[in-house]
Amino acid sequence: MGSGEADGENRALRAADDALANPLLGDISIKDAKGMIVNITGGTDLTLFEVDEAAERVTRELDDPHANIIFGSTFDDSLDGKVRVSVVATGIADPEKL
Repeated sequence: MGSGEADGENRALRAADDALANPLLGDISIKDAKGMIVNITGGTDLTLFEVDEAAERVTRELDDPHANIIFGSTFDDSLDGKVRVSVVATGIADPEKL
């Protein structure tokens, strides 16, 4: 799992990249994941374009074109000007990667 938050220009992409590069993941690659839950949260200024941009960035990481991906997006007034992307990857079969 990973989480990233960013503001300013390209905030959705940067938040997605930070979620994927989160130190909590260590050396684990999510490329082999069979499923993923993605949540994109922002203030009332969050746009549909930004949600799509972040979602596409995260899903490009997966090698399995049939992976089960569940997306959610919500507004949080405390995040005005910011975007937060949270990712939970499931089905990583190699126990060495866990």
